[in-house]
Amino acid sequence: MTENATLDFYDANASAYAEYASQKVERDWLGQFITKLGEIAPGGRVLDYGCGSGWAGASMAEAGFRVDALDGTAGLAAQAKDRYGLSVRVAPFEALDDAATYNGVWASFSLLHARRTAIPGLIGRIGRALVQGGITYIGLKEGEGEAPDSLGGHYSYVSEAELDGWLRSAGCPEVEIHKETGQGYDGTPIAMLHAFARREGAA
Repeated sequence: MTENATLDFYDANASAYAEYASQKVERDWLGQFITKLGEIAPGGRVLDYGCGSGWAGASMAEAGFRVDALDGTAGLAAQAKDRYGLSVRVAPFEALDDAATYNGVWASFSLLHARRTAIPGLIGRIGRALVQGGITYIGLKEGEGEAPDSLGGHYSYVSEAELDGWLRSAGCPEVEIHKETGQGYDGTPIAMLHAFARREGAA
C-alpha cells in the first residue's frame, strides 16, 4: 500500500482507530516525556507530530503545555477535534519547516508510515524545530526494510543503531533508546523502539 493509500485507510477507519488509540500503552512513554519536558520547560511549546486521534496532544495540553498538532489525515484530525478539542493542522510530515520553535516534539509511531528513505530527513526536521536543550520522543518499529501489514498499511522498519545515528546527525547527541515487544494495530507482535533525545545546547 502506498503512503497515500495508508492515509486513505486511516481516513476511512478514523473512528475505530481513535478508539483503539485511546488505550495505547505508549501513555507510559508519554508520561516520561511530559516529566522530562516539565523539568526543562514548564508550560513550553510542544508539537504532536503525526498526532493521529489526538490523545497525546490532549494529555500534554492538560499538563499545561502549549500544543501544536500536525497529521496527514483529515479523518483523524476530526476525531482529535471531536474527542479532545484539539486543533490539528492537516499536512504531510514535510510541512514541518520550523526552526528553534519547540521545547518538545512528540512523534509516537507516526514516522513509520513514511518511506524509509525519508525518515532521516524527517528526524532532521525535528532537530531543527527544537530549541536548544529541547527534547523529542520518537517511537518506531524495529526491523529492516518496509512492507505493508496485514491490513495493507505501509510501514517502515529501522534498527536501533540507525535511529541513534539519525538523532545524533539531527543535532540531538543525548540519546536513550528503549526496546520492548508489543502488538501492532493488526494484532501482529512487533518489536518497538522508544527513543528520547535532547537537542544540543542549554535549555
